[in-house]
Amino acid sequence: MIEMQGGEDLRYTNQLPDYALRFHRGLITVLGIISLGLLWLVLYFLFFDFFPVMAGFIFFVFAIMAFITRFSYYNLKQYTNLNIIKHLNHEGYYFYFKNKKTKEEIEEMITYNQMDQVIIGHTLRYIPNTSNAIRSPRIIGARIIIVWDNEGEKDFRIFDIEVQNQLDGWIDRIRFHGIPIYMTEKDVGSVPGDEYVNKFLGEGRDLEELTTPFRVGGRTTEKLEKY
Repeated sequence: MIEMQGGEDLRYTNQLPDYALRFHRGLITVLGIISLGLLWLVLYFLFFDFFPVMAGFIFFVFAIMAFITRFSYYNLKQYTNLNIIKHLNHEGYYFYFKNKKTKEEIEEMITYNQMDQVIIGHTLRYIPNTSNAIRSPRIIGARIIIVWDNEGEKDFRIFDIEVQNQLDGWIDRIRFHGIPIYMTEKDVGSVPGDEYVNKFLGEGRDLEELTTPFRVGGRTTEKLEKY
């Protein structure tokens, strides 16, 4: 899973800072050198000293190190191959996506004039707890759903936030531009995208105008009611 970095001035990206990239690349290099050294020891004890027990033990350690190296390499590739930027700026909602491997590139700006309304609901993200999976705590977040006019049809863009001051920044900027904001305390995270029109814009929608602060960042062991 790729995490978005940043948040300053409501700008987010998946790109790691330069110091983090240098650290990860250095770590992968060191792990690779250690793995090659272990492989050389395996061959030495197996063919030159004929000590199969020692060779087997070192091969086991080599396999672990090689797995960690490979995992670290492909995990870093997720960030370097994909470039994602999401920014709620003073013109509207900007989205940029580029896959360096497939050459796919998307750039989109949804201006405030195109926005019809914004809907905010809760999400829950599990925090792994192997001691008691059923009672694992969950972080309460918010899903921001931007409803906009896409060539005469209603379309949606979503963004998830778990940090209170960042969510407050989104709400303040959206309100500044006069966009209606509606909310629900229910969990909207499981609503599929193709159901957004019926669920959030249909006659039976269960939403109210946002007039009080929308709280996120807390933890709970209870499930929220599904929207």
